[in-house]
Amino acid sequence: MIKIMADSTCDLTQEFVKQYNIGIAALNIEIEGVNYRDKIDITSDQFFERLPDMEKLPKTGAPSPEAYLNIIEKSVDEGYTEFLCICMSSGTSASFQTAKIAKDSFYEKHEDTEVKIHVVDSWSMSHGSGWLILKTAQLLEEGYRFEELVTFAETRKNA
Repeated sequence: MIKIMADSTCDLTQEFVKQYNIGIAALNIEIEGVNYRDKIDITSDQFFERLPDMEKLPKTGAPSPEAYLNIIEKSVDEGYTEFLCICMSSGTSASFQTAKIAKDSFYEKHEDTEVKIHVVDSWSMSHGSGWLILKTAQLLEEGYRFEELVTFAETRKNA
């Protein structure tokens, strides 16, 4: 089984995430000394409501490697054997890098595994990476194999 993963900046609706069972690793947001997980502890609407009253600009941080690794480990337990992780641009976030760290960590823990993990730098953010995830999920539903999905994501990321 193939699992698609992403970071929370892809701005996909909850309905879409549920429909395609997308694994989402939450970005971290610090607002005036309090840490939140994007779209878990604080919604986009809540964030933008609070923004005008903030004395300091919020800080964001990439999902931790553990956030990605937890998705992989849980999904392997559910029978998934192939993972395609599509991250926001490496030029704007460390999300791509932390996903790669999670991949390497998984392979270090499970040296003899046959699990396949491929991490894509989408070269975009928000709806750009969301579009790539959406199309990839639709192709998965149509029966595309893992290697075909990887090729699609890698070649279409700059379209």
